[in-house]
Amino acid sequence: DPAGSGRVVRGEPTVGRPAEFLAASGHIIRAALRQFQIRLSEMDERRLDAAMAGGTASLDGYVLYARAAWEQGLGDKAANERAIALLTKALEADQNFAQARVALGKSLFAANNRWRASGEFRKALQIDPKLADAHKLLGDMLLTSPRRLYDQAVKAYVAALEIWPDYAEARVGLGDAQQARGQFDEAIEEYKKALVIEPTNARVYLGMGKIYYNEKQLYHEAVAAYQQAIALDPKLLDAHLNLGELYEEKGLYDEAVARYNHVLSMEPKHPGAMYGLALAYEKVDVKKSIEQWERYIEVASTLPSEKDWVDIARRHLAKLQRGEKPN
Repeated sequence: DPAGSGRVVRGEPTVGRPAEFLAASGHIIRAALRQFQIRLSEMDERRLDAAMAGGTASLDGYVLYARAAWEQGLGDKAANERAIALLTKALEADQNFAQARVALGKSLFAANNRWRASGEFRKALQIDPKLADAHKLLGDMLLTSPRRLYDQAVKAYVAALEIWPDYAEARVGLGDAQQARGQFDEAIEEYKKALVIEPTNARVYLGMGKIYYNEKQLYHEAVAAYQQAIALDPKLLDAHLNLGELYEEKGLYDEAVARYNHVLSMEPKHPGAMYGLALAYEKVDVKKSIEQWERYIEVASTLPSEKDWVDIARRHLAKLQRGEKPN
């Protein structure tokens, strides 16, 4: 039901074996897209083929999978939890439903259950080693691991690209992993390849902006890259945040404050933006800086990943309250 909340609407009954119906579902989907005059890109065609190839003969499992996909599209935490429950039931109906395992891994990763997500991606690849999305998502998880598993991430992205050489997001992921390993020129080459495939990929410009500023000290090029990333995807928080940090380091404190506030307008409790805003306010408005440090400490004290930064924030706050200038 496209006008509702993902509920199942019963249509005309179809007579036949479930496996035969599901085998034909790719044709049904394509016919529906043509009806609505929606054109599929080459990558969309491949994803659709992969979804059908990694499918199931269980009609119940397929329906649960479809409902979970709807929930995942909503993008919020509660919908993601519902998707996990639905996909778990789909796999009870057919434990070899590879695409359901990929989808479950994706939702588990979003819920920060990295260990289970990794298990689902690997199980999906045992069922079907040609699932490019599974390799790419596994690469994303390895790249962002606290254990810095960059070499393994590179292998996962390369495996995805061996299946789909024009998989732009895998190219970007490979570039990010190479950047994390200190291979900056190689990373830029991968970003350029990704732009040939998908010129409007905002994450390419985000990655290039990091290298331009942090490694090559090219300020104007970095600003242009971040601004292009924001133009392509105004909700890309990291681009706003990195641009704020760049402005702050260059002494453009009013511009930095504006950028951090923009991030907080989209995500009010973003710890990086709250920290950056407090730091920038130290240079332009001490009273607001004290208020912002207090707000940051209140929010970040509950986050294990922010422990060291909270300690630094407390020292900054104490100095400001004593009328001293923090270092």
